Amino acid sequence: MYITTGDTEATSLVERARKLAQSTGGTYVPRNRTSLARMLERYGVNEILVVLKGRARLFRKDAPQLEFHPSMGFVRAKRVLRESLTLCLKQA
Repeated sequence: MYITTGDTEATSLVERARKLAQSTGGTYVPRNRTSLARMLERYGVNEILVVLKGRARLFRKDAPQLEFHPSMGFVRAKRVLRESLTLCLKQA
């Protein structure tokens, strides 16, 4: 997987993107104000992970963007726990 930053290549974001690429076996590529669609073409890949401040976005060719934000992860985890608890109470 190719990993880059948003349009603004702040030093902290570049460092996070590089570390993420290293820990996942991905490849960090500098953004250099290049559009994500053009990066997909240039590198011949189907998806690029974009590291942003406090979140990450998965950009895929011909597909909607997926975004991960920690606060939404918490909301989703609560929903799963609530549904699991409801299911357990119904079975009891």
